[in-house]
Amino acid sequence: MKYTQISEVSDAHLSFWQSSYWKQILLDSNQAKEVFYFGNTGSTYFLVEIRSIGFGLFGAFVNGVGAHQVSDDVDTCICELKKYLKKKRIVFLQIEPIDTIDSLSNGKKPYKSFLTPYTRCLDLRLSEDELLSGMHQKGRYNIRLAQKRGVEVRPLEKSKENISLFFDLLQETTQRDGFAGNSQSYYEHFLEILGEDGRLFGAFFQGDMIAAGIFVFFNQRAIYYYGASSSNPFARRQQAPYLLQWTAIQEAKKQNCRTYDFLGIAKPENPNDPLSGVSQFKAKFGGFVETLPAKSLYPILPFRYGLLCFIRKIRQIFR
Repeated sequence: MKYTQISEVSDAHLSFWQSSYWKQILLDSNQAKEVFYFGNTGSTYFLVEIRSIGFGLFGAFVNGVGAHQVSDDVDTCICELKKYLKKKRIVFLQIEPIDTIDSLSNGKKPYKSFLTPYTRCLDLRLSEDELLSGMHQKGRYNIRLAQKRGVEVRPLEKSKENISLFFDLLQETTQRDGFAGNSQSYYEHFLEILGEDGRLFGAFFQGDMIAAGIFVFFNQRAIYYYGASSSNPFARRQQAPYLLQWTAIQEAKKQNCRTYDFLGIAKPENPNDPLSGVSQFKAKFGGFVETLPAKSLYPILPFRYGLLCFIRKIRQIFR
C-alpha cells in the first residue's frame, strides 16, 4: 500500500480539525508553514500541520484524529509519515486524537496541546424540555431572566461591521479574562471560509450588542468556538450569554446536530485551572464531560528534540 501526500479528501466523518475548512483557515492565517493530508484515503490518513517551534525549527502536529480515518495499518502510516517528515528536517510528530485509538497514545508528554483535554457537551437528541430540565437551576433562571428583560439574540450577516462589533466585545473579554485573541481579519476569514457551517450570533439589549459568539456546525457537531461579552456591569446583569448559548443550542438542533460542544473546560475538581471561571458558566447548561485520549509524540530528529527539551527546561527554571 502506498502512503503519500494527498491533494483532496472527503470531509465526511472527519472532525473539524481534520477538515478542509481547518486546512484553509491555517493557511490563510499563516498559523502553519505547511498543511497537507498524508496517508492513503482507502485506509489511514491525517491532516498534518507544520508549525514553527522556535529557533528556526519546525514540528508536525496532527490534531483531532477520529476513528473513522484510521485502519489497521495506522502504525505503518505513522512510520511512513515520520520518514516523509525527516526529509523535511521536522523535529518531531505530535498526534492528538479525539477517539480512543491505542496506537495513537504512546504516553510521551506532548510538546504543546492544541485541544483542551476536557470539554463539556450536550446530547442534542434530547428534546428542548429535556435539555432545560438537565440544566443547573441557575442556568434555566438566567435564560428566562434575559428573555424577560428583553435581550434579543439573532443570527448576523458576516459583514465587516458586524464582525467589528464582535471584535470590540472580544477585546473587552480578552482584557477582562487575561487571554490572547486574534486579529479582526482572522475572524473575517474564519467565517468566510466556513460559509453556512459557521455562524455569528449577537445578543442585543436596548439596541446595543452586549454578547456575541461564533459557532461551527459541522458533521452533526455544533461547536461554541469563540465568545465575547461586554464588561459593563449593567450589561452583564442582563445575563445575555445564557440566552446566546440557548439560541445556539436551538439552532444546532434545527441543523440536525447530535452534539453541542462547549469546547474546553478546566480539569474537573481543579479550582486553580485558568479555565475554571468559564467552566462554571458552561456547567450551568448541564450535559456531560468528555475526556480526550492521551496524546502521542514521536521524536524524528532525536538530537534536536533533546536539545529543544533542554532549552525549554532551562527557560522554565529562570522564568
